[in-house]
Amino acid sequence: MLILPLPTEDRVRLPLASIFFALLILVGFYVTWLRAGPAEHAFAAKRSELATFLWTHPDLHLDAADRDLVAQSRFPDEQAPSAEDADADAQTELAALVSETRAAREAIPYRRDALVPARGLFQRGWVTNIFVHHGWLHLLGNLFFMYLTAPFVEEALGSSLFLPFFLLGGIAANAVELFSLGQGSSVAVMGASGAIAACLGAFGVRFATERRVKVLMWVFFPIGPREVREVPAWIWVVYFGAYEAYSALVGASTGVAHLAHLGGLAFGAGFAYLWGKREPLEMFAAAEPAARTHVAKALASLRGGDPAQARAHYQNALRAEAGHPDALLGLLRLDAAEGNTAQASQILAGLLRKHLAMRDTGNAVLLSRELAPFLDFARLGPQLAYALSLGFDDVHDAALLDAALTTASTGGGLIRGKALLRTARLRHLRGDPPAALELADEVAAQFPELDREARALRAELEAAMRRPEALEI
Repeated sequence: MLILPLPTEDRVRLPLASIFFALLILVGFYVTWLRAGPAEHAFAAKRSELATFLWTHPDLHLDAADRDLVAQSRFPDEQAPSAEDADADAQTELAALVSETRAAREAIPYRRDALVPARGLFQRGWVTNIFVHHGWLHLLGNLFFMYLTAPFVEEALGSSLFLPFFLLGGIAANAVELFSLGQGSSVAVMGASGAIAACLGAFGVRFATERRVKVLMWVFFPIGPREVREVPAWIWVVYFGAYEAYSALVGASTGVAHLAHLGGLAFGAGFAYLWGKREPLEMFAAAEPAARTHVAKALASLRGGDPAQARAHYQNALRAEAGHPDALLGLLRLDAAEGNTAQASQILAGLLRKHLAMRDTGNAVLLSRELAPFLDFARLGPQLAYALSLGFDDVHDAALLDAALTTASTGGGLIRGKALLRTARLRHLRGDPPAALELADEVAAQFPELDREARALRAELEAAMRRPEALEI
């Protein structure tokens, strides 16, 4: 089974830091992978020369640390020649050839900038390996998961804090992988997946229940049934962590740094948890927009049980930045809790308009469900009411769906026709074919553009009305 998260379109600000890191990753890929051909050919030639020399001198001794330069199966430990048995001149020549082969390997750009435990603790690979990727699939997979999570984490932390967070997440993941490999390993560790796993961990903690992740579940990939479901953010993070832990334990996906992923995930989750318990650090607060600082203070006031002070901070945030979404959402929830219906309804309509303008129907639906008593579709207007209705479930959101379609049907043009047509389908599903048939006829008569759909629905309704409810035997 393939289980894959899908994008959630909800961008309030341009994620400049995330874009900056994505560009660095692309530049790094060009410099270290796309231009690695000549260096790879030079290493392959040296490696072949070394293998040939060893083949013609089977009595020579090759140190265990250098056996990864050629096929390791050629040197079982119990048959490895000793240095005392080897010809001195040939052994010296072998040592020089090994040194040249090792240098040729280290000259490959993507290995040069990777993290190699054998180089010791002090090496640039701790940071540079984040921007090195081993092939197109590696690159595109990491960029996809980065697109899913990094902008949201940047939105929560602020760009100035997200910059060190992303780098520290990658370093933390590298540390876990280096510890698991051992300092003598010559394995090259590369890729931004550790830093991106840190983003995923922070996303799951910061938006544990506030956001839902669309997940594609595909049985018997690439064939078989598939379904898209929405799950809370924390469930996807737990699934990812469990999958990585299982893969690390059983040794699945050789060549994938599962422990690095777990290290990054733990770092991001821990960072987000601790960050949520504190006021913004002074060293970052000065660099953050004033609105974000006021919102953070409002959240702290709410945790301290002082909603009046929280309201004052939210209002200060709106003075600093008109229309700040987090401040509006905070005021909305305060008004809802205090029963300020008119004010809550006005703010809710404004937030829904923002979400729908960004085609973020998913979060608009979640907000509508949470604050349904304060939702006035008339404030949205027919067009936005219809757009929001597309996200409602026919069964669980029946009341919201009916209200949205009622408002949409008061409009003009195709919006009214589409609303009536969908209402007709709902009447059919709810066991009222005659009412559905009447609406289908109205659509066919008034909206030529929808005539084909209306006639198809009419044929379906007539067939359903002719079908007997029971068969006698």
